[in-house]
Amino acid sequence: FFSSRRRHTRCSRDWSSDVCSSDLYVIFTTGAGIIHWPSQKILVSHHLDEKSIQTTFDCFKRNQMDFMIHQPIPDNHYFQFFSTGFHNEDFVFRKRHYGLYCREGNLDSLPSLATQFVGVLRPEQSERVFNQIKTDLHTLNTVRATSPFDHKSIWVEVFSHLAGKHRAADFLLKELNLSHTDTVAIGNDYNDIDLLSWAEKAYVVQNGIEELKDQHEVVSSAEEHGFSEAIKRFLKKA
Repeated sequence: FFSSRRRHTRCSRDWSSDVCSSDLYVIFTTGAGIIHWPSQKILVSHHLDEKSIQTTFDCFKRNQMDFMIHQPIPDNHYFQFFSTGFHNEDFVFRKRHYGLYCREGNLDSLPSLATQFVGVLRPEQSERVFNQIKTDLHTLNTVRATSPFDHKSIWVEVFSHLAGKHRAADFLLKELNLSHTDTVAIGNDYNDIDLLSWAEKAYVVQNGIEELKDQHEVVSSAEEHGFSEAIKRFLKKA
């Protein structure tokens, strides 16, 4: 199975037909959902309920966050955005990049169900803000991620407490009656920490964050076929 932070609807455009035709399970949106790719059947979907949405919304507003709220699976590529009006280039870029799928949010009409919140810290906001939000939302799964756009902005992603890459991987492991000794994880960012700790063997690509490279075996960058290198190393040791 394969884990991705991407929404499942984007995978069909990004993967080759060879990969998609195999017996593949995809963990998407940082473990909020699992899909059996050949049949396109969604096996698992975890959402934020109305109370969690209101709690997260209030927390983000209190911390002056620019953020998005994504619709429930399978329409989680659609989102509404809320801006503080402060200068935030990465937030604006994400909004424009997914322009066909977003709209400005209504403060008086929050959704009753959502897949996740994505908050984008501004440059003047420090890691301290993320830590405060994580503390305030301790009953939910609050994950730090690095922006794939500018490669430096901190994203604060909030999911149901049931969501998570490692939780989804463990679910599939039991469903498919597989052995944990056969698990391998490959990551590059903060949102991979739990999955890398869960797997029997973990690798981090060369262009990953230093914190992970200090803890796990390093392979070539993603652009230099680090994924294939990790799999070959794992099979060689098996």
